[in-house]
Amino acid sequence: MQRINTIRSFFLSSMALVAFAGVAQASTVNLTNVTAGPLLALTDTGVIPGTSIGGASPADDWYFQIAGAATIFAQTVGAGIANFGFNLLDSSNSLIVGVSGGAFLNLMAPLVPGSYHLHFSGTHGTYSGTLKFLAPVPLPAAAWLMVSGLAALGAFARRRREEGLAS
Repeated sequence: MQRINTIRSFFLSSMALVAFAGVAQASTVNLTNVTAGPLLALTDTGVIPGTSIGGASPADDWYFQIAGAATIFAQTVGAGIANFGFNLLDSSNSLIVGVSGGAFLNLMAPLVPGSYHLHFSGTHGTYSGTLKFLAPVPLPAAAWLMVSGLAALGAFARRRREEGLAS
């Protein structure tokens, strides 16, 4: 019985450690029209505040930087904008991906560490948006987690088999 409690304690403490290790501080960061842009952590949410577009300024650029490889997920909402669209460009102004043609636009793209900007275009209206990052899960960490889970299942199966033979 003491062995069962020891295994249970080890299992629960391991789960608590994994849960605690996954906690990260996330914050909301406003993107800027300044070329350098803020450095965003992979846990941050980048925000494009409500902005007017069209007339004398038919395009806007919003800049940001990331320090680690990630997949970006950008969501935007445009109100009253004709020909609304935006492009994701790297620091050398090379197009990574672009979307257009609706009031609600989303894009996803893998990124490496570096500087980027979103180029918005349209005629007469307002828009806003958010950026979120999905950090890649390293395969070695996933493999160790799977192996430890299989080992725990094996230990529980062995315990049940031993209890069945004892009765």
